[in-house]
Amino acid sequence: MPRSVYFSHGNRSEHLLHEDIIVESIGIYGQNFYYIPRELVAKDEILGEDRLSEFKKAFSIEMYLENADGFEGQGAFIQRFGGMMMEQSATLTVARRRWEQLVGRFGATTIPSRPNEGDLLYFPLTDGLFEIKFVQHQDPFYQIGKLFVYKLEVELFQYASERISTDVKQIDDFQSLKSFDTNVIENGIVNSIKVINRGDDYNVAPIIKIGPDWTSNTSVSAKQELCYDNRRYIVTKAGTTSGDAPVHTSGFMPNGTAQLQYVGVRATATGVIGANQSYRQLVNITITNSGSGYTSIPTVNIISQDNGFGASAVATIQNLDNQDSFGDNNKFKEEAAGILNFDEDNPFGEIASYTPPKTYDSADSTTLSADSLSITADIE
Repeated sequence: MPRSVYFSHGNRSEHLLHEDIIVESIGIYGQNFYYIPRELVAKDEILGEDRLSEFKKAFSIEMYLENADGFEGQGAFIQRFGGMMMEQSATLTVARRRWEQLVGRFGATTIPSRPNEGDLLYFPLTDGLFEIKFVQHQDPFYQIGKLFVYKLEVELFQYASERISTDVKQIDDFQSLKSFDTNVIENGIVNSIKVINRGDDYNVAPIIKIGPDWTSNTSVSAKQELCYDNRRYIVTKAGTTSGDAPVHTSGFMPNGTAQLQYVGVRATATGVIGANQSYRQLVNITITNSGSGYTSIPTVNIISQDNGFGASAVATIQNLDNQDSFGDNNKFKEEAAGILNFDEDNPFGEIASYTPPKTYDSADSTTLSADSLSITADIE
């Protein structure tokens, strides 16, 4: 039988009244939580994981804990391979209007306009960190024709050395106190610079600059790195730099219409050119100051002082993980592509004829280079 046309099934006034009651009820009977969105850094396209996930923001919001008698789940139990495991789960209700007011409008979630699976919740009452496993955002039972809440199914978060820096001490303590990695270094340093292309015609060693320079009266964007003298800054508010260079060595300071945060010491290095008179090449870069505060790989700028050209280099930092490592599966994927042929006609792959690329070793100042046919050396 069709629904009756003589009764209202929800108008704007009824929607607002119903929503106001829900928001007020959660405000009275709910608990304070922190919503912590996940930021993807290096997603593994094979496994769909991101061990280097970062959690940089925390938004205080009230939620209703539906499990009035406590957390559910299996509690403490022994896994076959993982040892002791504590599984606690709960269902939380949050008003859509409040989530949009306090979290959604900042656009910090991977999927906009709703809570995301994989994001975290911190519960101050129990000092617990929980991961959102499922978000019920399309309930089939619409109250008076509209949905007013999200229901979040959460479980106790299994920390795996993700980077947490929300500026809320109780949350950030999870990284320092519960990390599985004993080598977490908050203030990363530049520990190596590898010459990728040696270039040519460098009669004078080029100038090596690590990171981009600050320039006056220049438009800058948020999260951009700037360096001046031996100081490193991150732009925390987009704008235009002033005519005066930044000099502060802590905290935040305005610079023109932009705002800069001091983050550490700028790394420095010098270039070394080879002794071969015919091809004056950049053969090595020596680090003179490793710097501090690096959380991502800085750019290496090679500035010629004569007619030299073509040299390039890449830096690595001593931090949570070694960049371009086998742990991210990219190396395995790239090397497998040269050995196994996967296509629609051959989904399981057949061993292909694979010839590994030639490798050459060289050294200066007494240059020695060799391949399978010849050996040459400088007079020196």
